[in-house]
Amino acid sequence: MKKVFHFYADPGHGWLAVKKQYLVKLGIAEQITRYSYRRGDTVYLEEDCDLSRFLDAVKKYGDE
Repeated sequence: MKKVFHFYADPGHGWLAVKKQYLVKLGIAEQITRYSYRRGDTVYLEEDCDLSRFLDAVKKYGDE
């Protein structure tokens, strides 16, 4: 099944909304920095740091 993620931006920053459960599944939930925001069960990954960590994990582990 194809996953869909939403990207949010303001004039200075951008964030990708990802469910915390998916970050746990990828094994990176504890590596997310304070520059990303958490609201409920969603983490908004900051584009300059945590987003690249997330994309690397998705490439490495896939969507199994």
